[in-house]
Amino acid sequence: MARRRAEALAEEEEEEDGRRGREGANLMTGRRPTRAEGCVAGTRGREGGRRRRRRRRDYHDVDVDVVDGGGGEVSDASSSSLAKVAWLALGSRIATTLLTFLFDYLVRDLDSSAQLEWQECYGDGRSTAGTTWLDGLFGGHGGGGSRPRGSAFAAALGSSVVWDGVHFVRVCQCGYEFDHQIAFLPSWPLLMATFRSAVLEPALRSVGRGDALDRALGCALSGLLLSNLLFVASAVSLHRLAVKLGLGPSLAATACALYAFNPATVFYSSIYTESLYNFLHFESMVHLFEEKESLLGVLVSTGLLTVATSVRSNGILSCALVAAVRMRTTLRCLVRRFWDCGGRGSVVVEGGHSWLVRLAGQGLLAGVQCLAIVSPFYVYQISFQLGWCQAYKDEIGGGLSQQALEGELDAMGAGWCKGNPYVPKVYSSIQSSYWDVGLLKFYRLSQVPNFIMALPIWACTLFELRESLGWLLLDTPWADLPRALVTLLGDRQAFGQVALCLHWMLMLLVSVLIMNVQVSTRFLSTCSPLYLVTARLTQDKGKRTKVRWILNFFATYGILGCILFPNFYPFV
Repeated sequence: MARRRAEALAEEEEEEDGRRGREGANLMTGRRPTRAEGCVAGTRGREGGRRRRRRRRDYHDVDVDVVDGGGGEVSDASSSSLAKVAWLALGSRIATTLLTFLFDYLVRDLDSSAQLEWQECYGDGRSTAGTTWLDGLFGGHGGGGSRPRGSAFAAALGSSVVWDGVHFVRVCQCGYEFDHQIAFLPSWPLLMATFRSAVLEPALRSVGRGDALDRALGCALSGLLLSNLLFVASAVSLHRLAVKLGLGPSLAATACALYAFNPATVFYSSIYTESLYNFLHFESMVHLFEEKESLLGVLVSTGLLTVATSVRSNGILSCALVAAVRMRTTLRCLVRRFWDCGGRGSVVVEGGHSWLVRLAGQGLLAGVQCLAIVSPFYVYQISFQLGWCQAYKDEIGGGLSQQALEGELDAMGAGWCKGNPYVPKVYSSIQSSYWDVGLLKFYRLSQVPNFIMALPIWACTLFELRESLGWLLLDTPWADLPRALVTLLGDRQAFGQVALCLHWMLMLLVSVLIMNVQVSTRFLSTCSPLYLVTARLTQDKGKRTKVRWILNFFATYGILGCILFPNFYPFV
């Protein structure tokens, strides 16, 4: 019975493959064909459909395989692919970590502050101590003080704490003490502190070395271990996402190999948020673009994206992906109602629900999901604007006019305390004050070297976006655009690829216009299409020269990062 049903579906899919072949070329790397090419593409589409269904019967179609008695091979093949990806990712982390420590030993630090001692936590002596719920999460404000020099391991571990890692370790060690630390969201240092107290310290005590590391170095070691382990997990999630979007096991493995040696690879073996964020983001996309949407999938994808926003502020841009998925469901409902039926027929669609109710439901679901995703970022800021601002005002004292009070707050560097405390502004204010983040604020002559450093990733992104989206945005005639969009809506895998590329474009705009341009390589390395599109391009013989340039960029920046980053050179 299952086989007959599969064969009937195969015949329908064959016709659909032919039509899609005539509609357009590969949605990730192709262009729109001419009429003559469309006829050939239709035939190739049907042939490709047959090949895909044969592969699906061999590897993916569980119902048919169960009837044939071959279901065990599916799980074995999938597990084998994921295991290979995990080992490759782990090997890349070992190699990157060893190179980083080697160059840290061989190359002199540019910034002499790398050798400064770590100070004791300020504890309850601060006026802002205990004013937010975050203070309790980090287990108080214990000691943990100076950087030990008693062993080579402790010295090497201490020297690995550079750039943003210094702030993450300090928050893990002491909680939030100063306003500039607000730029570093809490989930990553909280995870480091939890791992230190729940795993690392008990493990050291069990072997009689409970005093081997103080609290600060315990945070540093936790951050390094977690960053590398989470990178392996994120590589596995990227493979699952690639297969989900139709790349196939071979191209998915190529994408993961590119990810394992990406141009920002050093940050994925350092005390930075990228590994954790990518794991959450990639895994959420696996559930967001699932073939048949379920309540569990919606809850899991939304939950993962919500946690991702508490790790990195750019997580709020994921709302665009959620909105795209909800829009696709809405438009498909409208197409079925008015396009296929010509506006005639019953107003009742699947499940007996009014199509208007269904559209409203999709809009409501999109709103709820986006509110959940941005909520951690909002609550985080409000907690400081309520707790710390009240502490600042108590320190200033009463009896002042509103204008005088605001002047005192400005003098303290707490101008973000002015105005309505429930309007989030502290994060943007801190980023602007300390790091010049803001619209075009970085466009100064003195920043030309940083723009040069960012040019390769910008050029790579623009080229691959042109290869991915050019067929739709540039090459499709206006008269054919509606049918091309209808075809896109009907193809879940192609739609997922396009949605991720549009999100990548949004990230590019943020990196060019708003943020510090020298972090663009690290920032855009969190976009999965960077690896998915590059993997597809490796199969295009006509793009070999450009692909070689991309691979050289990956390798050059990967090695430069291992040299410059640990020695406080401006590779951030």
